[in-house]
Amino acid sequence: GRHTDFLVTPDGRVMHALAAIYILREIPSIQAFQVVQERIDRVTVSVVVGEGFDEATGAAVVSRFRALLGPRMAVELAVVPEIHRPASGKHLYVISNVAAEYLRAELALR
Repeated sequence: GRHTDFLVTPDGRVMHALAAIYILREIPSIQAFQVVQERIDRVTVSVVVGEGFDEATGAAVVSRFRALLGPRMAVELAVVPEIHRPASGKHLYVISNVAAEYLRAELALR
C-alpha cells in the first residue's frame, strides 16, 4: 500500500487509515474530510460540515480519534470550507507524513 494508507501512533502501533475513515463516515453532518498526520504525535482532522454539526459533534470526533490513536496523540479538529485536492484531482482521505519513514526504519531493523 501507499504510505498514506497508514497512521503511526506515538507508541509505535501502525494502523490502516480505514480505522480513521470509519469514524468520520459515520457522522451524517460531515460532508467531506481529510486526516493529516504531521508528526508521530499529531494529527489534524479537517472537516467540511453541514446541518447538524455542533460543538458536541466536534468533541465526539476528537474523543474518538484520541481513543483510536492513544492519549499521547494530539488531535486538532479544523472546520474548513473545502478540502484541498492535489493537482491530480484525486482526493486523499488520509495523508501521513510519518508512516513511510517509520515503516522503512522498522524494516531496516529486521
